[in-house]
Amino acid sequence: MQDGIAKILPANRLRRGVIVTPREAGIHVDLYVVIEYGTNITVVSQNLIDNVTYVLNEFAQVPLDGIEVHVQGIKVRK
Repeated sequence: MQDGIAKILPANRLRRGVIVTPREAGIHVDLYVVIEYGTNITVVSQNLIDNVTYVLNEFAQVPLDGIEVHVQGIKVRK
């Protein structure tokens, strides 16, 4: 991968941090992320929500109950 995720997480952990829970109204997605120091947490979180919503609605066509982004830490570059 060319993005920062591959640099932070080894390949065997790339799928961790996403929990999908079925509910009556649709699926609920919890995203657990580490964000780089200096980035706007609100903007990154909203971009994640928008992208996951788009993919689930357009490609998977599943009803969505909600998405929550949980910031688990801040990565500081050295």
